[in-house]
Amino acid sequence: TYVQKGLPLYLKFSTSPAGENYDLKSKATAKYADPMYLDTEGINYIRSKWAVDPESKKAVNPAQEVLYELYADGLAPNTSSKFSGAPVYRKGKTFYGAGLQVDLTSRDGVSGVNKIHFTTGSSFSDYGSTINMNTQGEFTLNYYAHDNVGNAEKTRSKSFVVDLTSPSSNHTIDGIVHNSTILSPSTLFKLSSTDASSGVNKTYYTYDGGSDRTYGSQASMNGLKDGDHTLVYYAIDNVKNSETKTSFSFYLDRIAPETDHAVNGDQFKGKYLYISPRTTVSLSATDNKAGVKNIYYRIDGGERANYASNISMPSNTGLHTIKFDANDNVENLSGNTFKTCYMDNETPETGITYGSPQFFKQGELF
Repeated sequence: TYVQKGLPLYLKFSTSPAGENYDLKSKATAKYADPMYLDTEGINYIRSKWAVDPESKKAVNPAQEVLYELYADGLAPNTSSKFSGAPVYRKGKTFYGAGLQVDLTSRDGVSGVNKIHFTTGSSFSDYGSTINMNTQGEFTLNYYAHDNVGNAEKTRSKSFVVDLTSPSSNHTIDGIVHNSTILSPSTLFKLSSTDASSGVNKTYYTYDGGSDRTYGSQASMNGLKDGDHTLVYYAIDNVKNSETKTSFSFYLDRIAPETDHAVNGDQFKGKYLYISPRTTVSLSATDNKAGVKNIYYRIDGGERANYASNISMPSNTGLHTIKFDANDNVENLSGNTFKTCYMDNETPETGITYGSPQFFKQGELF
């Protein structure tokens, strides 16, 4: 029999199993017996000094006491909690990811645990089995147990956050871009990720289905060839919630324009390409993707100029060189092309030479 240690005990007896109960009084120790209290945690005894045989009604031999065991329990149970099944991260608060389970275990050394009670809200429930924490939010778990004689432990508390929300990431283009999706080789991607609960752990990216790369401060396109590509990126938070991958398709334009020229009008190919003041030079360029932005030229090392229409070469006699190149809309610049011409702006001189013999008379030559 178990009794709460601090409770008073009133002893009664009966002369038959279903008979009338009589109060058991003590004259010798009345001050301590009506009621009496148990002094020892655990087993206590109510004693009769000599045992009597129920059949013979004589004291048994060898002599022995009659003992009634009574267990005093003044100690409350001790309950512990176990959090498992989910990633955990601690920084100021304790964060758990998906799959969190909480198990409560209670021990009592005397009368035994009767029930465990818990709540994450305003009212307590009886604990039966594992608590599944599958709702996003910040919680305080309060729990306690009482034993079979009513001893209740002080309420214990554990505060924590269940984080089931993935981070959110986006990208910006840092550098030269044309028509939103045609990029220069010098262009960089900047990735940013946010997480409202446990915080971002890492951001990853990859090109064209390759291996994941850990993002630092920028993502370059070193090693990518000219052509179509796809950037894929995502982030993971500190309790391993992973966001859905985001993709961005683009064209990396590494190829500069190709330039060409035409000499229009008077020209003659000899030792040099001879031209006249009436001759002009026209320039053109083509580009594989982003399109030609500008054609540049300079004559005889002079100032660089934007090409707009046919060019007339300097009129002074002699050799002249035009140098030209072009860039596209993502600033790929072609190599220089040179064309040298000889300006011939002197008219021919004509004359007549007469053979011999000859005779001149009255203004006529014979």
